[in-house]
Amino acid sequence: MDLSAQGQELFDFYPNVMPACSYGFERRSPLAHNWYLSVFIPEAMKGALCFQNTILVHAANSQAWVQGLPETCLAIGHRAKASQLRLHHYQQYPHDTSDATISATISAAALEDFDPRIERRIYA
Repeated sequence: MDLSAQGQELFDFYPNVMPACSYGFERRSPLAHNWYLSVFIPEAMKGALCFQNTILVHAANSQAWVQGLPETCLAIGHRAKASQLRLHHYQQYPHDTSDATISATISAAALEDFDPRIERRIYA
């Protein structure tokens, strides 16, 4: 999958900043387990569907949240693209129960719970 400069920025944000969103912004031990590096990224690399739904959507959404921004066009755009990819995939492969498809679906559901901003709930 080729990434634009913006996509690369989101990919870099995912393992470097996103763990703090989940685990807290205080300094963590370098020995602490980082689920993003050891689990989420390898799983997301299984295909475009999973990559879009796991990395790009969560990074775009969390980047705005961390910066104190309201809902952004970037985050909305990535969610829309992720939804379209899932819909297209399910239409083509209605019985797909692969790890990548399940991960994409779980990531999409997790996005709805992850963001604490009130305005995010309005658009969900």
